[in-house]
Amino acid sequence: MNKVLKIFIILLMFVCNISTFVFATENPENINPIDFMEPYENPEYEVEIQDSYKQGDVYIMNNDATVTEKILGDLYVFSDDINISSEEIVGNVFLFGDNITVSGNISGDIYALGDTITINSSLTSAYILANNIEFGDNANIMLDAKILSANNFNLKGTISRNLSVMAKNININSDSSHVLGMVNYIGNLNADENSIAGEITKYELPEIQITNETKEAFSIIGSIFNIIITMAHLITGFFVIILLVILLNNKMKNNNINFNEYVKDFALGLVYLIIGALIILVLAFTIIGIPLALLMLALYIVILAIGIPTICVEIANKIFKKEDTSKLAKIGLAFLLLIVFEILRNVIIVGTILRFIAICLGVRLLIKYIFSKKEINEVQVISQDK
Repeated sequence: MNKVLKIFIILLMFVCNISTFVFATENPENINPIDFMEPYENPEYEVEIQDSYKQGDVYIMNNDATVTEKILGDLYVFSDDINISSEEIVGNVFLFGDNITVSGNISGDIYALGDTITINSSLTSAYILANNIEFGDNANIMLDAKILSANNFNLKGTISRNLSVMAKNININSDSSHVLGMVNYIGNLNADENSIAGEITKYELPEIQITNETKEAFSIIGSIFNIIITMAHLITGFFVIILLVILLNNKMKNNNINFNEYVKDFALGLVYLIIGALIILVLAFTIIGIPLALLMLALYIVILAIGIPTICVEIANKIFKKEDTSKLAKIGLAFLLLIVFEILRNVIIVGTILRFIAICLGVRLLIKYIFSKKEINEVQVISQDK
């Protein structure tokens, strides 16, 4: 499951938890989920409780998690398949998985995220997000239930207070279905009115209408943003070209590479980029390697940005083959070529292909020139001595 989605869902569950204090009505005096803990005052009963209950919060991470123990504390489960059948859980339950089944008794709230979730137990409140959700015949929610389902929500049990649900299909039509409070819903409701004691309110998702003025405003903003990005590319590319001409001019100006070698360099550049991306991904999946992965990612982006300016300088050196050609002329021609590549950015297919080829070739040539062992000037001096 995507990490960003998990973080978002945890925040959503937290908001739901807070909302119980904001929207809940007065709690009925006869409903107290921890009344049965009063025998703790009896020393003999306390020993029995300590021997039979697993005390403290419980954390479970496994591919297949089944919980049958009595728990005196909160329960956290991260698993693909989750089955909760404890006789008693005195605390809140947090479940994150694919297929979740709850049939034990919970003296607290349940927070669940999954694909298919089935509840057949007694609990205080429910906050559930899933693809398909069902409250079975034995489900008994003493307070509120807040449900978000992509497809189906089926209620066959009892909710003692209010139900807030958003789902494609909402079914509250079983003989054992009961909602003793209000029902607020978004979706298609199929319900027996006798099953709902309170008011039924349907909400509609607001329709977002984009006017022509809004489209024009977005178009202007997009154009301004595109101009800023283009100017940033040209400015940084210009300084990169200057550095390349100054630092690598001797290695680049007399380099006699034929077409076949350029094809080979393109292939090697593509291989370099693929290997670099794979190394970054592998490191990102290890806790120790994350800092190194971030460092390599930054270097990877810099190399990609330098690729096109490098090929621009290479073409300028091929055009100006004379020894007396000034560096300023090469810088000017390379910058004009850089402008051409920026214009090609707007040509979707051809421009993308040409820019991709230029980046791969530029990366390979940059690496080859940087790690070249011989300076051109040294080769020229040796030839003149002979």
